[in-house]
Amino acid sequence: RIPAADEDGEVQSPNKGSRAPNGLMWGQQRFSEDDDEGYWGDGTGKQGLQERLILPSLDTGLVDHGDPGIDDPTGGTGQVPTFDQVVLFFLPTMAMFLANPLLSMVDTSFVGSYNDATTLAALAPSTAACDQTIYLASFISVATTNLFADAIARKDIRRARRVVASTVTISACIGLLVGLLLFSAGPFLMEAFAAGGSKDVVPIALGYVYVRALGSVFSLVSIVAQAACIGARDSVSPLVGVALQSLCNILGDYVMVGVLKWGIQGAAWATILSQAAGMTYLCTRTRQQLDRMQREADVQSQHRAMKKLLTVHIGPGASA
Repeated sequence: RIPAADEDGEVQSPNKGSRAPNGLMWGQQRFSEDDDEGYWGDGTGKQGLQERLILPSLDTGLVDHGDPGIDDPTGGTGQVPTFDQVVLFFLPTMAMFLANPLLSMVDTSFVGSYNDATTLAALAPSTAACDQTIYLASFISVATTNLFADAIARKDIRRARRVVASTVTISACIGLLVGLLLFSAGPFLMEAFAAGGSKDVVPIALGYVYVRALGSVFSLVSIVAQAACIGARDSVSPLVGVALQSLCNILGDYVMVGVLKWGIQGAAWATILSQAAGMTYLCTRTRQQLDRMQREADVQSQHRAMKKLLTVHIGPGASA
């Protein structure tokens, strides 16, 4: 839709930098109809209309930096990541979705090596029930990443701390509810997942489910901490957390299943301990990142205050 014409018959565009109704950027301030092809007239020359209607682009020169963090794909930095940087950021984040399957796979390996076929058969429905119920509550990780990243982009450290505190509390509450669900609906879930199999499988599988239910809080809080790291553009910490959980689970399964002969319940306890270790590491990393950002914000605030003080008492040239 073309803007309304003024008294001289010339069409006026919105202010420079504003968006047209179709989402494009207005490049200059006035459009003249005197030329057949149309051009933007600003007194400095004539350019084609298509050259001045700037399409959204990943070119850093076309990013409007007027309000960092708002309608700016670079988050106010002015630096658009390269394809290699995107890939290096993306690959470690896959570890977030591989954490629980890796722990279940380690449990299956040790239980199958040190126990009979019935115990191994009971592990399949029990791990599936535990992992799937956790995934039902993983929506909180999406909310954590969005809210935390928005607070960091606006350099609002206080809000970022509130986001982490709130989501961790909510995830802990949801973890308690998931644990209660596994305790109360465990027999029904095992019969459903066993799909009419041997009746000997259900009580063995319940032993694993009841123990894993105690670690639901650890699992969900770990997911929230991972999401906070991603929101802070730290994709390495979640990868390290998953590696730490896997290592602890391997050691725990070896001791509790292989040495102590606790069977399928020993595998469940090893999983819980590994989840607690991963949660502790990720929460510590998130707190360290927030403390670092707070220190940087304090230094910048002190610098601005000192600059203002020098400008007031000495003169504008002193702040340079």
